[in-house]
Amino acid sequence: CKSTMKEQAKSPLVSVLMITYNRANYLEESINSVLHQTYANLEIVVLDDGSTDDTEVVIQKISDERLKYYRIDHIGVISKVRNKSLQLASGEYIAFIDSDDLWQKNKLESQLGFIFQYEIDAIFSNITTFDIHGNTDSLNYSNLTIESTSDQILRRILEKGMAIYVSTLLMNKAVLDQV
Repeated sequence: CKSTMKEQAKSPLVSVLMITYNRANYLEESINSVLHQTYANLEIVVLDDGSTDDTEVVIQKISDERLKYYRIDHIGVISKVRNKSLQLASGEYIAFIDSDDLWQKNKLESQLGFIFQYEIDAIFSNITTFDIHGNTDSLNYSNLTIESTSDQILRRILEKGMAIYVSTLLMNKAVLDQV
């Protein structure tokens, strides 16, 4: 997605929220997939849900002022931890990434391009999953368009088992705060 001059002039801060619990083995690669985005005006808020592994050691090895690390006592309820991370975000837009997920280098730039072009508040994308054996699977939303209605999206969820993976979401924080 090529940026227009208008889009280049508007570069809001994106808060990328990552919650983690005992994922030290995946954490550095996941964080680096965010830090190496083609869109650089971002902060990564890592909220550690009381990990007992080397999570903090991994974080300390990464030297980037955009990385903010917080540790809390273990809650174990993902939605509560995610809500706590949202309170730490200072960006106009919020993106989520699980601590064992990876992003394509242009994820944020591409999604922000669509947000500005179509004047929408939220966007999600296709996903490819992979395991330690190299097996992959994809979930493709190609039949959905910007003009898709809520009914069409709900029908797709019910009929095809479509799920929106949190690591593909990017949304306006003001809308998220309202919800």
